[in-house]
Amino acid sequence: MPIPTVSLRDTVETTLPKIFDQAQSSIANHQKNCVALYKLHLTASELRQSSSNGNGEKLVGERVFEETICDMLSRVLLVKKGQAVADRIAKFLGAYIKVLVEKSTFSLDLHSYTN
Repeated sequence: MPIPTVSLRDTVETTLPKIFDQAQSSIANHQKNCVALYKLHLTASELRQSSSNGNGEKLVGERVFEETICDMLSRVLLVKKGQAVADRIAKFLGAYIKVLVEKSTFSLDLHSYTN
């Protein structure tokens, strides 16, 4: 199962910088990039691996996504406040977090109606 992890890592590590690059160039495409980032996040979260003791699963894809996001964010945090590209990335991440909250709230509401 490690082979899919490598290809997922490659996919995340090549796609995520492209999304960040587009997000820093203009605020106008943030919604499109939030959707692309969310799809990438969902794809990564589907990759799981059985734990060594057999009692659960490791969220391998989530970990790859998290590491890559942290790497990209750490690069932005080095830029001084007031730089337009850094400010756009901060706004983009805020918009993405808003999308995550809305999607999780929607799925929780949907789950409560079906039970």
